[in-house]
Amino acid sequence: MGPVVFQMPVRKKLMFRFVALVSIALMTAACKPVRETINEITNHGKLAGVANCIELSPQGLLSEEAVRGSCIAKFQTELPPWVAQSFDGRGGPSSLGKDKVFSGVITDSPDEYVITKFRVSVVTYASEGDEPDHASAVVEGWFEPGSQYVEFTSLPLDDLPKSWGEIDGMAGCDGEEKRDCWTWTIVGTWGLAL
Repeated sequence: MGPVVFQMPVRKKLMFRFVALVSIALMTAACKPVRETINEITNHGKLAGVANCIELSPQGLLSEEAVRGSCIAKFQTELPPWVAQSFDGRGGPSSLGKDKVFSGVITDSPDEYVITKFRVSVVTYASEGDEPDHASAVVEGWFEPGSQYVEFTSLPLDDLPKSWGEIDGMAGCDGEEKRDCWTWTIVGTWGLAL
């Protein structure tokens, strides 16, 4: 007796081919959403995630700048506190018409991250020894590793306290005594790992 050869009936063969073709078509159609999901899971907080997001975005519907901004917002993450502490800089509050604004320069962007935004906190200390007043603002941008400096100007501050009416006459705080003066710091950073 010779070898036994299995033959599929013609109807089952056609059904098998049909199912295979439909499966391939569905996998091809679902490929982009699957790639987007995998990118979001594996590359959140990474520069590679933004690059892949831009590549996978529909072309022609939005400007390149809008797509880039959307991808940055989707993939950026809050960075460890030491990143904010690694900055050095100079800055100060001033008046711009009726508005109080803050301008400054920071230096020493860390080598491990692209900074996409940071929060500046300004604190004023009244001469009466009252509780300090706080105001803050977010600076958005694209600050690459090793940047010599990043300048921000005319930054409007949120929740301006009463003492800001007198800030033009105040000096920056110097040393431990904090009376009738102001100080500033960076309290949070967001960005992307390289």
